[in-house]
Amino acid sequence: FFFQAEDGIRDVERSRGLGDVYKRQILACMEDPERVPWEYALNCDYLAGAEDYDKVIRASDFVVGILPKTPKTSGYFDLKKFEMMRKDAVFMNIGRGSTMVENDLVKVLKEKKISGAVLDVFPEEPLPSTSELYKMKNVLMTYHCADKTDDYWERTMYIFEKVLKHYTKTGHYLNEVNLDLGYQPYLRTVSYTHLRAHETSLHLVCRLLLEKK
Repeated sequence: FFFQAEDGIRDVERSRGLGDVYKRQILACMEDPERVPWEYALNCDYLAGAEDYDKVIRASDFVVGILPKTPKTSGYFDLKKFEMMRKDAVFMNIGRGSTMVENDLVKVLKEKKISGAVLDVFPEEPLPSTSELYKMKNVLMTYHCADKTDDYWERTMYIFEKVLKHYTKTGHYLNEVNLDLGYQPYLRTVSYTHLRAHETSLHLVCRLLLEKK
């Protein structure tokens, strides 16, 4: 299963192909599922609210954190959350490093309470050379680049053009950050679905891990 948390729902769409290929279900968690645009909800097999977060974590083969950095999400993935996970689960964090407690993750990895971790972000970046994560064979780390694909600049310029045109016409930005929440949860307006999909770093890692399973 895939666990997509908080503002990560829009990233489920790019993971959907992987779920279909390997007959895996995509489970998404949102604080308020009723506010999720229908076009994103359709890409999930199950869309849970905050009351079901723990249930989804316990059921998932892969727990993918895509949380924004806010006071509410600081240290969200702590020892309690890690110990909820299946023993063969893989924790993946491509959101913000502040959302996980590094020492707690190291502890459960050492004790083999989870199978492994794939980390693109860390509480402190660059990751200090003294971090125990470097020595762990069941940890795959990248340098805050999980969004990099062979069409990265093409996607970037497409979105920039859409935002710029909207601003010159209206004087307002698309998808402005909600200052009360600390992030913009629903990117409904800027769509890239007409362009061909490419395998992201997340796709590749999941595919390799699934093949090992």
